[in-house]
Amino acid sequence: MITNIKNFYRNFSSKSKWHERFAYYAVYSLVFGFTFLCAYHVFLNPLKSFVWDADAYTQHLPILTYWGQYLREAAVNLFSGNGLSLPQWEMNMGAGDDVITTLSFYIIGDPFGYLSAFVPSSYTPYLYSVLVVLRLFCIGIAFSAFCKRFNCGRFASLCSSIIYVFCGFSLYAGIRHPFFLNPLIFLPLILIGVEKILAKEKPFFFIITVALSCASSYYFFYMLVVLTVIYVVIRVLTMHKQRKIFNLLIVAKNLILYGIISLFLAAPIVLPSIMVMFGTERFGTNAYVETFYTTAYYRNLYLGLGGNVTGTIFSSLGFGCAATASIFLLFAQRKKCLGLKIGVILLTLILIIPYGGYVMSGFDYVINRWSFGFAFLVSFITALMMPKLIAPSKKSALVLVCCSVAYILGMLCLPLSGTKNKFASPAMFLLFVIVVLFFYITDTSKVNDTLNLAKTKIKVTSLKRVIALILIIVSISLNAEQFFSPAGTNYAAGYESFWKTRSMVTDTVAAAGAKIDDDSYFRIDTDVRPSKNFAMVYDVNSTYSYFSLSNPYYSEFVRDVMLPANPTCNIHNLNRRADLAALFSAKYFVAENETSTPYGYNKTLPIDSKYTISQTDNALPFGWTYSSYITQDDYQKLNFMQKQQAMLQGAVLSDMQTDEAQTFGKDNSINTTEASFSMEEIPFTVSGEEGISINNKTITVKNKNAKLTFTFASLQNCETYIQLQGLNFTKDPSITADTFAVSITAETSAVIDSQAFNTKEHNYYDGKHDFLFNLGYSQQAQTTATLNFNQKGTYNFGELKMYCENMQNLPAATAKLKEDSLQNVLFGNDYISGDITLQEPKILSLALPYTTGWTAYVDSEPVDTIRINTMFTGIALQPGNHKIELRYSTPWLSSGLMLFGAGVLVLIALLLYYRFFKYTVAIGFQKKPKRKK
Repeated sequence: MITNIKNFYRNFSSKSKWHERFAYYAVYSLVFGFTFLCAYHVFLNPLKSFVWDADAYTQHLPILTYWGQYLREAAVNLFSGNGLSLPQWEMNMGAGDDVITTLSFYIIGDPFGYLSAFVPSSYTPYLYSVLVVLRLFCIGIAFSAFCKRFNCGRFASLCSSIIYVFCGFSLYAGIRHPFFLNPLIFLPLILIGVEKILAKEKPFFFIITVALSCASSYYFFYMLVVLTVIYVVIRVLTMHKQRKIFNLLIVAKNLILYGIISLFLAAPIVLPSIMVMFGTERFGTNAYVETFYTTAYYRNLYLGLGGNVTGTIFSSLGFGCAATASIFLLFAQRKKCLGLKIGVILLTLILIIPYGGYVMSGFDYVINRWSFGFAFLVSFITALMMPKLIAPSKKSALVLVCCSVAYILGMLCLPLSGTKNKFASPAMFLLFVIVVLFFYITDTSKVNDTLNLAKTKIKVTSLKRVIALILIIVSISLNAEQFFSPAGTNYAAGYESFWKTRSMVTDTVAAAGAKIDDDSYFRIDTDVRPSKNFAMVYDVNSTYSYFSLSNPYYSEFVRDVMLPANPTCNIHNLNRRADLAALFSAKYFVAENETSTPYGYNKTLPIDSKYTISQTDNALPFGWTYSSYITQDDYQKLNFMQKQQAMLQGAVLSDMQTDEAQTFGKDNSINTTEASFSMEEIPFTVSGEEGISINNKTITVKNKNAKLTFTFASLQNCETYIQLQGLNFTKDPSITADTFAVSITAETSAVIDSQAFNTKEHNYYDGKHDFLFNLGYSQQAQTTATLNFNQKGTYNFGELKMYCENMQNLPAATAKLKEDSLQNVLFGNDYISGDITLQEPKILSLALPYTTGWTAYVDSEPVDTIRINTMFTGIALQPGNHKIELRYSTPWLSSGLMLFGAGVLVLIALLLYYRFFKYTVAIGFQKKPKRKK
């Protein structure tokens, strides 16, 4: 056995390229597999998946499942002779959205996502976990290739690759958001491309890699570009002794030119998404940027350098003792590795200054999702310092021992956040000190030949390498153990059972909605929050969704009527509001019990055993008509309840000021309307239990989950609301942890309405300070309700009011809008048609989110669409019989395709040029010498 291992090790150390590559990747695969099992063993008993019960379930898993369906349907159409069909619009994506702009953030450019085409939807949850492992494996392959470029040695490359693969960022973000692992693969590949250009080699590897990384995620591409710029500047300035600025400008010019070609190649995916992103509320928000982070952040950063993994704004280092020791060794060397030292200092500054995280996140908010770049740098330093770790000199050994002891003392002085074993990491470093001393003794005592172990001669150098590798694996395993296990932060507790994930796809609200037998157009609404985005898997039109990039007008609508969504792209439902349900064509409501059913949903369908599905007659069809309009200026003067009632009486001309709206009405013979409202403010009294008090617009909470009780007398047959405006929160001084988010829950005997509030210090702060709690519909007058505050602290507010809305006028309002509706509605790929007959001029309102991608035709003649009711599409029509058609094309897609075509042509021209010419960085193109005969 030992002899076979020795023979294989000789191949691993062989000069033969074939043996070298095969043996290296075979050893890497074995070490990766073993380290993976050690690091993630908490997930094995019981067997857990990598499906997180929050974003993974609501976003990543349904998107991966849908994408597999999308690709399979395209393949079936292609091979069945129907041609290539790639729908650009899906009505079942949220309230209806663009496929490219919505999914480009997640999966369209992700090479791993295309494997979903080969896996049935019911088994996609298993694929989801497999893809995490595959991505991790590929990270090490890419990093090994980068180390090979610098001749780091096979053993050093192996060790540093394992450190990079299982760094803190991977442990935290890799299973939380699997596509966050992709930039760890692309970064070393892009830098290999940079090195090829610096070495006067062909630029094609750089061009293709940059294009793939850009298409994979333009969000992370921005970070990759910044990291690459830092790398190039430091690399060029430190590798040249003369004409540094000149050489930097030459390299920059070429990289920019090749980068532009890459951007052209990625343009069909990236350009439409970028244009939509600039219009979203999540982009460009007034993020709060502190001058410094909290002391807890710096404590976790210090501990994370040695191994403690935390998820604090993605500043998850978790390098382990060998990587940390390599940094000590790096700075102990005088007049050497200047570029690496500058890199460490610069990235550390970005990591410790909030404005650094703000800039690296694209000026969106303060978050350090770029920290994988720091892990890359430290791992590469480890590769270069590995020979000094294996065979330390007297000075190196002294530096390692002293720095490690000092670091151990620092760890013991700081509380280890979230873990029950404070001494685990210090003990690991103490073991490292012992190993370093052993390495030093064996090196200085000239024990360089062999040792007799189990009657087998083993080289001392080989033994030291084995010990070093074992130390690295143990260090990684300890980091993961403290992070994943119940003895540590128990991060694995939030992940679902491996076998349960399949039922998470099949037992959803959308699956229940798919059982509804109804040929008319409808949406489903629900009060079951965890099942967002599965509507597109089951081809069900819904009112709820959670996409990082979505129609900006939907977010604006959410703010206008104060729907519970935080951030505004995370839309839970319509908050049980019957007015909004009618406007959204929400004909069916899916609930876990009948007590929370909104007004009008009186017909129960016995088609699902888990959920209660109710039907209403008040839902509007896909297309209905208004005989009057409301100007945007008048609409904005209304409160939230008046707004939702006003949209049932007149079309709100959202893009038009008063003068424009009046001109529009005059040209189309349509008049304004003055909306009437069936609502009133009701008096109430508030009393607090022990631990909570209210006084002069200030709520003081001294006990967690303390409740305020509201006593009031609402009207019969009404929806009742509590409105809390101008909310601000200051945490109780007794709370030492960072508390930037609170939860407030309104509750009656039938309804629970819980909403989150993020303070300005929170990463996802979106400026929301006004909240509306729907206490539900009741035929009888309601008398009591409670507000629960989950965090101790002071809650200051501007207004606290209660309202009732009488629902008796809703059936008549919707019946009037249905009088002239769109008939014979047909839905095709990016195509909608229908017929309508009018006796007077009206505005046709479609349950279709507004976007410039839709082109409308009336009787085959193109007409302008108008944005009405904040987020919907409208068409002004004259009396008569009309054929309505709408065709969709993703905005900016045609421009992106043109750029792609130009990029392909330039790339082909460059390939042909290289057939006859050779490139050099210094002097440009030079004729290729003729071959000798």
